[in-house]
Amino acid sequence: MPKYPQLLLILALVSVANSGDLVRSAVNNGISIELSMGSAAGGGATSQASAHKFREGDDVTIQFRLTDTATREPLNGVSPAAWMDLLTGATPADSCDKSVKAFLEGTLFSRAELDLNSYYVLAMNEDPTVTVVDPLFGYGNSKLLALIELKSPGDDWAITRDQRLLFVSMPQAGQIAVIDPDVWRVISNLEAGEHVNRLVIQPDGHYLWAATDSGVTVFSLPDLKMAGRIATGAGPHWIVTGEDSQFAFVSNAGARTVSLIDVATLRKVQDFKTGLRPTFVAYSPLSELAYVSNEEDGTVSRIDGKGRKTLPPVQLKPGIGQIRFAPGGRYGFVVNPTIDKVYIFDAADGQILHTATVEKTPDSVTFTEKLAYIRQRGSENVLMIPLDVVASSSDQSIGVADFPGGQSPPGKMANPSSADGIVQAPGELSVLVANAEDKMIYFYKEGMAAPMGSFSNYSRKPRAVLVVDRSLKQQSPGVFQTTVKLRRPGKYRVAFFLDSPRVVQCFEQIEVAPRPQVADKANSLIQVTAHPLTQPIHVGEPLRLQFELRDLKTGTPADELQDVTIKVIEEPAASQVRERAKNVGNGVYEVQFTPSERGIYHVYFESASHRLTLAGSYLMLEVVAKGDDSK
Repeated sequence: MPKYPQLLLILALVSVANSGDLVRSAVNNGISIELSMGSAAGGGATSQASAHKFREGDDVTIQFRLTDTATREPLNGVSPAAWMDLLTGATPADSCDKSVKAFLEGTLFSRAELDLNSYYVLAMNEDPTVTVVDPLFGYGNSKLLALIELKSPGDDWAITRDQRLLFVSMPQAGQIAVIDPDVWRVISNLEAGEHVNRLVIQPDGHYLWAATDSGVTVFSLPDLKMAGRIATGAGPHWIVTGEDSQFAFVSNAGARTVSLIDVATLRKVQDFKTGLRPTFVAYSPLSELAYVSNEEDGTVSRIDGKGRKTLPPVQLKPGIGQIRFAPGGRYGFVVNPTIDKVYIFDAADGQILHTATVEKTPDSVTFTEKLAYIRQRGSENVLMIPLDVVASSSDQSIGVADFPGGQSPPGKMANPSSADGIVQAPGELSVLVANAEDKMIYFYKEGMAAPMGSFSNYSRKPRAVLVVDRSLKQQSPGVFQTTVKLRRPGKYRVAFFLDSPRVVQCFEQIEVAPRPQVADKANSLIQVTAHPLTQPIHVGEPLRLQFELRDLKTGTPADELQDVTIKVIEEPAASQVRERAKNVGNGVYEVQFTPSERGIYHVYFESASHRLTLAGSYLMLEVVAKGDDSK
């Protein structure tokens, strides 16, 4: 299948949160739909919706409550979709059905201002970048949403529970990049310490923990201030916190100890002697113990943080690596890459339940609700162990199934990451598998013999994969909710869709007011929409790029602007081109330029007379050598 140019308009946002509440309701095809919108910071819904105005930059929680009008029971077993679209003077009053149809088709140029059903796939690359892909454009022809540049290659990442901040450790820079997923940009770089790597956000969200050469550095959230540095012993280190966020456990491989840190005081209160070379640490909320894999002697230490004591270890074989617990915290999985084994033990008593003999050097394990997924360094095949078999079988030897996670084994990665290469996709029993040498991310649905599709990673090697989920999630029977940032001022419409029973409902005239302090300085008066390109962009061939400008208030074409220019930057800023755009009528402008190299190009728009700045909007496109697009 040919690869066509990937481009997306990205609008600058203003990050300030302050909002009130709104409630609207409707009955459609026997279903009562109650829409409520309120500040993500809290507050209840009010009935004064008609007089209320939100403001641009607000973080707003959007909730739908669905009820069957005949039975008055909450509507369960459904998957609603919703969008929030910015209305213009050109928007027809009766266009709800047409808009929903266009949104469902999911093309780049019929997207709503805010998609309440979206999730994004992030890849931590071998080079100092993070790619962001929107998989809802189709698994077979992925679209690059953003390319985030870091100071140096990342090693690990952690995201806050509300998914408003993403942290990426950069060992070479000694810093942690802070990324805002609303704008896909680095908003800060935190000084963490030499070779910062492993990152953990404790369950209550109060602290971010980072492993460094000397121990750990702790940052308070959300103010991003350093709360302390704690020397723990010779590393490398692994970090885990208890479910109640009272203690942190830090392994010190070189010192053969695990440090217990009191979270309230951020002080080391005890060092526990463990086995030889303690590396990975995991915590079971069921037993309330920390478990430490000791690589050189093959023991798993058990530490009671509250009782300040150790329990008899679990005896395995030397060479063990990562340890993790399946959902619920009862069944612990330990991989042993040196002898190709996976051990499963019971957290209740530390007894070995099963041993799986695998193929080639298992190095990590991740879970869905039903399966454990084992990645192998020496094979592209991903192994699967059913969790119900783990719970019900009495046989110590346990079988595994597999599927191909690409064409290249993970062991070919030159610089493996501390982060996961396999993660669960949202809303379904499926996983995403990063394959660095293939430069792809594969989508596998449970029960299939092979991946259903793949995402291109734009010629970059993905070492780890992460999901940022912004879709509507069921909070309780019949109640679905998500949180978004209101990007721009104007009048909006919330469009709601339910497939069965079929419901299409729009809630009109939801007003978002501009912020006075930025309205006269930063807000563009025009909306930019790039026209789709139907052919690949080739090196050395002239490209004609057309884009449409419309007045944000009236929706009318912005004709006869004399100061519209574009700036084209080839990554990583090896060349720059600035061109004056030509008006070709009806608000459409065009420019021509010839790309000199293959790669990612950033195209920025500017119009001083209409407050459109270079930082305000841009698109990305991919340039390939002739013939590459057919591969």
